[in-house]
Amino acid sequence: MKNEEVKEIYSDGIGKIHFFGNMIRLDLMSFEPAEDDENGKPNPVVTNRIVMSPNAFLASYDSFVNMIKKLTDAGVLSKASEETAEAAETTEDPENSVAPEIKEVSEN
Repeated sequence: MKNEEVKEIYSDGIGKIHFFGNMIRLDLMSFEPAEDDENGKPNPVVTNRIVMSPNAFLASYDSFVNMIKKLTDAGVLSKASEETAEAAETTEDPENSVAPEIKEVSEN
């Protein structure tokens, strides 16, 4: 493979994950200041979509889990309490899921 420039896409997160037509679709979203909600906060807007097979999705999940462990070990993420972690694993409502807390890290 040639050393070609790879397009980088910024995202504030994954908005929704869909399963349709035997493919997983992840909606990437960004907060758009021009699209403020009634409280004046930027609304998330879908900017891109990643489409992958279920096998690729599972492999990606493993990659995310490994990266979370590395970030936690490096002190970038703080470990959630046991109770909070259990709640995150058992919730079926993604709007109420619990993610690890991200620490602010200064770049030197």
